[in-house]
Amino acid sequence: MSPTETHSTSSAEQETLPAGKLPPALLTELIALLPTQHQQLLLGPAVGEDAAVIAWENKSEKLLVAKSDPITFATDEIGYYAVNVCANDLAVTGATPRFYLPTLLLPADASTPSTVTAIFQQIADSCRALDITVAGGHSEITPSVRQPIVAGTMIGEVPRSHVVTSSGARPGDLILMSGVAPIEGISIIAREMRPQLLAMGWATPELD
Repeated sequence: MSPTETHSTSSAEQETLPAGKLPPALLTELIALLPTQHQQLLLGPAVGEDAAVIAWENKSEKLLVAKSDPITFATDEIGYYAVNVCANDLAVTGATPRFYLPTLLLPADASTPSTVTAIFQQIADSCRALDITVAGGHSEITPSVRQPIVAGTMIGEVPRSHVVTSSGARPGDLILMSGVAPIEGISIIAREMRPQLLAMGWATPELD
């Protein structure tokens, strides 16, 4: 583009995006900008996929599976959710979670040793329950956030023959569901909005 040329921007490109995940169509365009092709990357970033699958050697029977996820909603169990959401994403790919690297961003003027210790303890308890090792991570207090945020990367492994992908579903496949759907979202609502739900008439046993 020469100095005299201008670039027109449509009104749609200037619209503010709503809170939540990026729209699938936009995410597809953004992923296309990234360098995602590699002979050892068997499953890369794509709409609907939960984790990456990597082969360290072309004929290796064990594959590495990795996933990153943040917990950004307000909760007193942020460490628990940070570990279990990532572990779940590996599990649905057929993998066993092995290592976790959490990044903790804590609000300035609102973080105390006791609140930080509570988050670390939740991460520790959740990882021990799933036999996951904390292999590293990062923590800092910053004015850039108003509430604690935990973003973590979970690394696991899966036999090559046991990889499960969202895009691999075919007509005639059996679908097995354990529990109820959507149990994760419902459990978060029940915990974080408990007073409001009780006021609306929900019974304590229903929320427990």
